[in-house]
Amino acid sequence: MSLLALLLLIGSEDIINCGDFSNQAQMNDCFLSDYQNTEKALQLQWMETSAIAKRIDAELMDGEKPTFHYLYESQKAWLLYRKQNCEWIRNTFKGSISSTNYALCMTDLTKARIAELVSFKFDPNSGEEI
Repeated sequence: MSLLALLLLIGSEDIINCGDFSNQAQMNDCFLSDYQNTEKALQLQWMETSAIAKRIDAELMDGEKPTFHYLYESQKAWLLYRKQNCEWIRNTFKGSISSTNYALCMTDLTKARIAELVSFKFDPNSGEEI
């Protein structure tokens, strides 16, 4: 993961504990801000991981399938999954906390995706960086 992406992730958690606010509106705003920082980190990691896939594609032999296409399509599907899953949580658990639930869902899934994208930097057979 790029240093900036890592700093965005770490910084969003260490500066403010969103649960310390005294009212739900403040918590909602805080958790939304955390999600937005995590989304920025995802975008940075996406750029790094997609560059790796494109580099791999540039070295393909005849008959080998390009990897970027599959990475791109999986990212599109993941984005849709994240949105639908978190909308389900927001609409199932209603009330003033629904925005917080949505932001937490988006943040948690986004952090998991970042970790997954980071793992693509390593060959699963050898563990070596690609």
